Amino acid sequence: KGNLNGRLQFSGDCLDVRALKLSGDVKMDKASLNDIPIHVSEADYSIETDQFQFVANLDEAQIQVNGPAGLGGGLDLDLKVRQIDIGKLSRILRVPDLSGNGTFTGEISSEVLLTGFLKIPEASLNGVPIGVLTADFHYENGQVFLHPVNLSKGESDLTINGIARIEGDIPVDFTVRVQPFQIADYVRLLAGADYPIEGVVTGNLALDGTLRALDGRAKLQIVEAEAW
Repeated sequence: KGNLNGRLQFSGDCLDVRALKLSGDVKMDKASLNDIPIHVSEADYSIETDQFQFVANLDEAQIQVNGPAGLGGGLDLDLKVRQIDIGKLSRILRVPDLSGNGTFTGEISSEVLLTGFLKIPEASLNGVPIGVLTADFHYENGQVFLHPVNLSKGESDLTINGIARIEGDIPVDFTVRVQPFQIADYVRLLAGADYPIEGVVTGNLALDGTLRALDGRAKLQIVEAEAW
């Protein structure tokens, strides 16, 4: 919810949509999504000779979209987003408390609704630093296909492939590959404190259920383990 104000101008030949010229702007204030306040957001946009240009800020995120609008043929738009507040986005989506400052590049097209690459250089989960998080994915038919998500910190490397359905509590079906996973890099996240625990974990996990209530099965190997 929020207040939305805008301006729209257009001209052209009604017999040829490719000749359409359109420009405008939109401003949104006093807005919120799922009860999370959104800062004043503004956008400028235009279409001329089927070329779409869009520049905006949504909350702190800076957004650019440009490319063929699909009025006379296929839709093929490039999308760039900087300064994404991942923590606020997680609260809006009501998913686990992931935070950090992210960037996103992607493409919106007639063939696949959205393909993209998200990077969070200094990601945290539940307030605990977890390293560099990247996600290569595409979205279509209400599903997000991950191929893959990668998490790296120190000598640890973890990849996730699978599908998340955008409905309800977000049902998922993930395969997680741990190769390797240094316990010392994530002991605070796993144990709640910086205990002197070390070891190297390798193996695979299968996760399903929902993002709020995951179920899992694993085949893991731990070597070089030490505690205190």
